Amino acid sequence: MHSSDRGWKKYLYRVIGLAIIIAVVLCAEYAARWSFDAVRNADYYNYDIKKLKAENADVGMIVVGASQVYHACNPDIISGELGIGEVIDCATASGQCDGTYYMLRDLLRNFTPKYVVMELPWLKFLKKTDRSVERGSLLAADCLPMMDKLDYAIHCFRPYMYMNLLSLYRFGGQVWGTSQLIDNYRARKAVVEGNWVDESERTYRKNGFCWYTRTPKQGTLDTKPDNVFSEELLDERERSYMLKMYEMCREKGIQVIWVTLPSSLSEIYGVQNYQASIDYSTAFAKETGCPYLNFSYWKGREETFPDSVFSDRQHLNGEGSVIFSKIFCDVLKMTMNGEDTSSLFYQNLDEMKKDVHRIVAATAVAVRNGDGTVTVHMGSFQNDDVIPEYRLLLTRKKRFAVKLANWQEDTTFTFQESELPAKAKLRLEVRQKGKKKVDAYIKNIIIGDPIPAQEET
Repeated sequence: MHSSDRGWKKYLYRVIGLAIIIAVVLCAEYAARWSFDAVRNADYYNYDIKKLKAENADVGMIVVGASQVYHACNPDIISGELGIGEVIDCATASGQCDGTYYMLRDLLRNFTPKYVVMELPWLKFLKKTDRSVERGSLLAADCLPMMDKLDYAIHCFRPYMYMNLLSLYRFGGQVWGTSQLIDNYRARKAVVEGNWVDESERTYRKNGFCWYTRTPKQGTLDTKPDNVFSEELLDERERSYMLKMYEMCREKGIQVIWVTLPSSLSEIYGVQNYQASIDYSTAFAKETGCPYLNFSYWKGREETFPDSVFSDRQHLNGEGSVIFSKIFCDVLKMTMNGEDTSSLFYQNLDEMKKDVHRIVAATAVAVRNGDGTVTVHMGSFQNDDVIPEYRLLLTRKKRFAVKLANWQEDTTFTFQESELPAKAKLRLEVRQKGKKKVDAYIKNIIIGDPIPAQEET
């Protein structure tokens, strides 16, 4: 046998071997995608978008943003009220502007909406330093066609995120039992066939929109006291992608409307410099010459958007989406007719607070002191002219067992941990001084270990 023949066969064997390896990896990836990964919002969204593309559907509006969008903007109601064809919620949880830009670009290649509504939440332009950046980017990639997904990853992903494009890597670390793998497969098959039934607390409905059933009681929404808006924390990259989306719409002759969707009062009161964030969004929208509607400052919002129409401090539930979507359509009609809608909104935070006559939210941190005692640090959010009083209770099986601390203005209370009966839980209640009604409360307060003291340097 000639050496050239041996070389040729050796080369052929290598090619065949490589092809086999690639085939095995692709088969494993396909299996992982169908069985390792449970069905997510992106799967439902992709099914609906593919269907709209195949039908060459008339899409009249696309709403762009993050999770507040697919909680608040009900496509069926908006479409019916405005008579503009299909409405799409182009949004993901922890949505980053680069990801929503690629999602919107894909939609505008196939549809020519009359309106694109773009969300401007208070934290939209801030730098993100937690895992929400990675999460939002991956969720956006899940909603893109393959070539757009690769384009997005190449231009926007951080190097360590590339492997997450493979289901084997992204979901392979989970240990699934056989029954769960089968359930995942069946659920994904149902989505592909358009024959799914979602009866969870978060129910996917249509075109990216989700219906949330959770209905909290007034004064029970949590808050995040360390939220802060500062222009020093602004992310120019986020701003640049917002402008790219605006320019893309302007070039296609699409009317852009900027909106701030309703957040709960516990969210608004918990943000330091909240008004500065609204001022920044107002100035940003003004630069584009497009309308800006801030529904967090909707007049009479205490009656229109009570805590019971939110699923958490940031997001509306299903009932809230119905209320908001109808109001949004009414205001949009007025805006497009050239009517002045400013009288429908509070002009600033101070004006809005004048219509708030309750303690908005309670906060509590319980810490072991290391000497057998526990200290509970109590707090609340309310207007400056309100004096809060706190009461700490022990509860067991939904019944009040012991009053650890009766009504007091002091914001700390210390007790012996041995006083806690088995399975008892801490509950904090807050009321306005001189009133009997409890405005806010927290139940099931977790007792944590003390924060280690920092060594002096």
